[in-house]
Amino acid sequence: MDATPNPTGPDTAARGILDTLARLPANTIVDEHGLARALNISTRSVPRWVAKGHLPAGAKLGSKTVWMAGQVLQHLASRLEQATKAAERRKAAQAT
Repeated sequence: MDATPNPTGPDTAARGILDTLARLPANTIVDEHGLARALNISTRSVPRWVAKGHLPAGAKLGSKTVWMAGQVLQHLASRLEQATKAAERRKAAQAT
């Protein structure tokens, strides 16, 4: 199943760019176009973000690369947690 997120309406930006993924069931398969649309990036940026570790690696399904919505959200949440902890460590180090 290829569920491609399709944000619509004038309040889409206000809801946040990840809201599209968060509304999908965790096991929804999202292709490169859908992921790019959900993150508000170009499809050419998706492989770059994967290479930089900003996104998890997808899986090949025929000729397409796909991701499970829940895994993408989990990866992003983990990166955010790591960044928050690193910022706290830097702040603590500056205070000493």
